[in-house]
Order: sequence, then structure tokens, then C-alpha cells
Amino acid sequence: MKQAYLDCSSGISGDMFLAALIDAGIPVDRLFGELKKLSLGFYEFKRTRALRCGLLGTRVDIRVPGEQPHRHLADIQTLVENASLPEKAAALSLKVFNHLAEVEGKLHNVPSSEIHFHEVGAVDAVIDIVGTCVAMELLEISELICSPLNLGSGRVNAAHGSLPVPAPATAELLKDIPVYSSGVEGELVTPTGAALVATLASGFGPFPSMKIAKIGYGAGEKEYSDHPNIARLFVGELLEAVAGQPGMPGDDIVSVIEATVHDMSPQLYGHFLEQALAAGALEVTCGSAQMKKNRAGLAISLLCEPGKSDALSQLLFDETTTTGVRIYEARRKVPEREQVAVEAPCGDEIVSVIEANVDDMSPQLYGFFLEQALAAGALDVTCSSAQMKKNRPGLTISLLCEPDKSDALSQLLFEQTTTIGVRIYEARRKVLAREQVTVETAYGAVQVKVARCEGKVMNAAPEFDDCQRLALEKSVPLKHVIAAAEAAYLQQSEKAAVA
Repeated sequence: MKQAYLDCSSGISGDMFLAALIDAGIPVDRLFGELKKLSLGFYEFKRTRALRCGLLGTRVDIRVPGEQPHRHLADIQTLVENASLPEKAAALSLKVFNHLAEVEGKLHNVPSSEIHFHEVGAVDAVIDIVGTCVAMELLEISELICSPLNLGSGRVNAAHGSLPVPAPATAELLKDIPVYSSGVEGELVTPTGAALVATLASGFGPFPSMKIAKIGYGAGEKEYSDHPNIARLFVGELLEAVAGQPGMPGDDIVSVIEATVHDMSPQLYGHFLEQALAAGALEVTCGSAQMKKNRAGLAISLLCEPGKSDALSQLLFDETTTTGVRIYEARRKVPEREQVAVEAPCGDEIVSVIEANVDDMSPQLYGFFLEQALAAGALDVTCSSAQMKKNRPGLTISLLCEPDKSDALSQLLFEQTTTIGVRIYEARRKVLAREQVTVETAYGAVQVKVARCEGKVMNAAPEFDDCQRLALEKSVPLKHVIAAAEAAYLQQSEKAAVA
């Protein structure tokens, strides 16, 4: 089991917490498998990479069409209990909701059982809370320590109107917890985020003595100009726990090399990372660091075999501006790994969605790009208008492809359009089974595309190219050929059904 430290210097919300856990490397397919057990109806779980003041993290966005019901505590309890979630995750989820209900009941002077949740009962909040508790169990986190919370300032719009920051429920949840405000305008700690840390964290304070194994970056919805809206999650082992154990069979002894810099161009880091991996580093990570004289800097960390620590330390001196490094040994647990094919529900397949916005590209380029993308294996390419910053009209280009082709098609977007960034995420795609049948009409033979679901015909459409060719050959209206092909298919289908 592991310890985790949650850095809330930019506040915390439910989606930021969940995003940081995902970014720290949980098995996402197992998370999705647990969340699907919740009877929440249709929703879209969008996971993207987002930059906040130059710092890259994972962004989680739950989208639900239409209005959502206000759920009572009993509704939430039934929802969680009927989902057959892992026992510990289910218990923690209910503990968070019970804590929220107690606070809301106190504020509104009603029993907690009569509280109906507004924002916190919505699908996105339920996913944030249950998803966080499940992800904590998947990462095997046994203890969570949290930094003091940056609350923000100003006012926030809620179901009960405009409220001061922190909102009353947030303030009540954070009693006896160290908080402060850096003066940032906005709500940095949401009720969902406050409920999660108040319930799950065993303590609040400075960074504990630990050996860091993983770091997750969870990006918030808003982007501020003066600080990265990011929650950082550090996962590792207590130093005392590591030092007290001689190591288990199958453990690796590795060297950890750390350095901090505050005067280096970010461009140099990318080159150093490539050089370090080529020189045998097992892993290279980089995080933000607050250094002396209030300078913002970078904390660079390398993992390597002990025999390569001297060479990689020298590489740090050669390729960065650091003037010193720290080297220590650690035990590394590496489970056996294998790749397995996961069978999706009938008719479902996993696809990658690639999106980009452009506001300075000639429309002539799009047609050429579309042909190139389809030739390179894109399953679908669409384009729609978008209103962009500085009131510029632009285009949103979207591609659908098999996951292993996403990198090549992203590169094609950069090469053939003027975009400077793309978004890539995975989605579930439902596809009907298709077949081609030939029908005879008065004008000639026409191919008809037939789509079925579990053997039942859902759609039948004559091939346009066939119909257009016959219309030109016979000098008849195209709509007549299409109608004749549709009638011929229906007649052929009826005969087959009777037979």
C-alpha cells in the first residue's frame, strides 16, 4: 500500500482530483468498468490533455444532455449499493455523500435524509466522487495527506444564487482544516472537492518525507494568467517504511537522480529528456517547483539502474543549468505485464477522436487534407464552424480513426493545416453490421447498402454512384432511379420473408 500527497495550491475540485489520479497511471479500463455499473443513464466521459500556464495535465469533463434530477441521500445510497462496486470504494463514496448531507442539513436546518442535492447530486459530481474513491483503491493508496487549501476569492453562482467564496457548504466542510487565499479571483475549492479531501485525507500540512513513485497532474476547468490551475498528486512510500524493509523477491534496486533549476529555457528540457532516455534512463519526469527568492522552477527526476547513475548525473550537468544533483537508491516494484484484448459490447469498438481548431487557414486546404486523411486510414472526417478568440470565425476539424493511427493522423493535421495543437481522446463507437445486395430496376442493376442490428434491418440505402450513373445513361431524373431502387429492395425483401 502507498501514501499520497495532494498539492492543492490551486484549490481542488472533484474533476481535478479524479484527473490527477488518472494522470498518475491508474488502469483506466478498470475505472471505466466500475463506473459503468452506476445506473446514471447516458453521459460522456471526456478525458483530454490540457495546458495550464504551460504545465501539462489531464482534464476530465463529464457531459450530460438535458436537465438532471435532484437526488436525495437515499437515492445516492441506492445508486451506489446497487452498483456492486469494490467494497472499500463504495464505503468511502457513501461516507463522502453522508458528510455532504450532514453539512447541507445543518445549513438548511433539516435532517440529512431530507436534503436534495443540487450540483453535487448531478451525474458529473457522482462520477467525480465515486470515480475518485475507486481510483484511490486501484492505486492502492492507504493514506492521503493534503496541503493547505487555496480557496480563491470573490463570488460564485450556485443553485441558491450568488454566494461568497468559499460557498457556505465548502466553508462548513473545511472546518479545522488549514486554508488560505492567494487573492485569485474565483472559486478554487468546490463543495465536491472539499467533501473529498475532508473525508479522505488523514492529515493536512507540508510535504511528508516520502520516495515519490508517480506524479499525477489534474487540470481544472478555468485557466488563470498568473498560475497553473493544476492539482498535483504525489504517490509513493514513506521513507521510514522503505528504509525498514530489506526488500522482497522480485524487487529492483534503482537509483533516483533529482535536480532543481530556475534559470533554464523549457526548450532544453525536451532535448535532455530524449538524451536521458537514449542513455538508459528508465523514466524521466519534470514538475514545477517553488524555489528560493520566490522563483518558479523545475524539479527534474530520473530513474535508472545504479550502474548508470554517474553517467546520467553528468548528462544533467552537461545538458541543463543545474549546479547540483541528489542521488539515492530505492526499491522498485514492477509487476508482470501482459497485453490482453478486451472485447467491447456487441457492435461496439474503441476509436480515437482527434480535434483541432483553426482560424487562419484557406478553405482550399481543407479539401486536400480530407482526401489525405481518408487515404491515411481515417474512418471519418468532419468540419464545422467555430467562434474563436478575438471574435474570429474558425473551423473545428474532427477525425475518427483506429487508436493505433492517431499519432500519424495528428502529424498529418500539423503538416496539412495551420493548427498548432490537437486534442485526442478515446470513445466508444457503435456500428451497425452492413452488407451490399443487388436489386434489378427498370433502369438497370443497383447496389443497396443494408444495415442490420441483431439481424433486424435498420436502414437500406441505394448506392448513390450507381443511381447517378444510371440516371445519366437513361436520361431520367436521379430521384426516379433512387425511388425505383428502394421499391425493388422492399419487394425483394418481402419475397424473401415469405419464402
